[in-house]
Amino acid sequence: MRAGAIFVQDLRESGLLDSVSKIKLALYGSLAATGKGHMTPQALLLGLEGADCETVDTESVPIRYDEILNTKRLTLGKDSTAQCLSKEIHFDFDKDLEDGDLLATNDFYSIGGGFVLNGKMAVAETPEPTATEENKQPPFPFRNMSQLLSISRKHNLTIAQIVYENELTWYTPEEIHDKIMNIWQVMDEGIRAGVMSEQEILPGSLRMKRRAPKLYARLMRGLYMGPRRLGNMSGPTSPEDSVDTKSKRVPAGAEVPAVASRATKRVPRICGSFHHEIMPVPPRRTNFPAMDWLSCWAIATNEQVAAGGRIVIAPTLGAAGIIPAVLRYVVEFVALTPEDEENLVKTFLLTAAAIGMLFKRGATISAAEGGCMAEVGTSCSMAAGAFAACMGGSPEVIEQAAETAIEHNLGLTCDPVDGLVQAPCIERNAVGSVKAVVSANLALSSDGVHSVTLDEAIHAARLTARDMHTKYKETSLSGLATTVKIPVAVPDC
Repeated sequence: MRAGAIFVQDLRESGLLDSVSKIKLALYGSLAATGKGHMTPQALLLGLEGADCETVDTESVPIRYDEILNTKRLTLGKDSTAQCLSKEIHFDFDKDLEDGDLLATNDFYSIGGGFVLNGKMAVAETPEPTATEENKQPPFPFRNMSQLLSISRKHNLTIAQIVYENELTWYTPEEIHDKIMNIWQVMDEGIRAGVMSEQEILPGSLRMKRRAPKLYARLMRGLYMGPRRLGNMSGPTSPEDSVDTKSKRVPAGAEVPAVASRATKRVPRICGSFHHEIMPVPPRRTNFPAMDWLSCWAIATNEQVAAGGRIVIAPTLGAAGIIPAVLRYVVEFVALTPEDEENLVKTFLLTAAAIGMLFKRGATISAAEGGCMAEVGTSCSMAAGAFAACMGGSPEVIEQAAETAIEHNLGLTCDPVDGLVQAPCIERNAVGSVKAVVSANLALSSDGVHSVTLDEAIHAARLTARDMHTKYKETSLSGLATTVKIPVAVPDC
């Protein structure tokens, strides 16, 4: 979406927008292999129309996308300010248009985390500081964890305080406060929307059921109270439950794919024989409320991702559920007062940001470069360090928490089934959020002395990403994406 908006803005500034009558788009690499499942075409077309990823009405996106495809009309820059020109052109996803005079062309590179580079390797326009402001030097620059720890010791500052002081180079304290709290508000609203959703089936060929609403309802205490029918929660009564074929994805009377059948059919309960040496074990549950809440919140966020809802990339779309889930846990069960809650939100997000910077500089946060290790691994590490900070951990303990989390995500592949951000992505975020808290607690229980540094682990992630086969880098060409029998989704554009 951001790349499309930038291209139209370049056309406008060059005085070419009014001359455009045709446009051709092409996706390459992982964007071509899994773009349709990631809703890349929708984002790209609405970006060309001037939509902004932070403010666009997410519910209107699929409606407008269908209108563009049906009418074959695309209005470049129509959502821009009133004084800016817009231009309606002919657009067809299914065929190349006849030749004409080439007015402008450009290549854009998605490098993960919402960052976009254009063909000239210039940083694309984002809501970040302007070029003039970027020339300012922050008081505490750092490129690795070793430097960050050194600054912390020398100036007696926490990691969150160091990042805050650096942000003051470009923003006022009020602006920093507003930006941080807005990020948390969007994260929290994503959780709320996920647990309160009335949608039963996620979009896509998997026909995967939403789980967060029932997971949330089954927990002992509700955070977002509201009316909701829970349906049958006592389990299946018959192994022959029918498969819903009324979805617009599966026409009535058509054969339902095996994976869709598995997704909608309830599993019969096998009791076992009571006349056997090994007696059947009755249903039981262990009491891990923290794990239950973390899983519920992470799944809620990533189900919103799968449905095209508004979320915060943290640091990427596919790993967007871990940081909100862990931060929600901090806010709900760790914070003591409203003032403490606000301070913990700032501490958490600023600390997580510092760790994320280290990964972006020292390794990668893009699944197209490093598989899911680069996404869930980075997010897990960020959340672990941030959780340790909110529990009063020293910078050394924070480093250990972050290192433990990434160490046990090294080599994690990205092989989404049918290119959808659903399987294994949704559950992987739930596991990642639990892993982040476990990593932090291990670090908090230690003496701060550990054998592997975060810098070494990040370098290992870089080497692993370099050696990893392209088939496991968000292309859906191997692994789980091929063992589950659904054709790989490749956009026609």
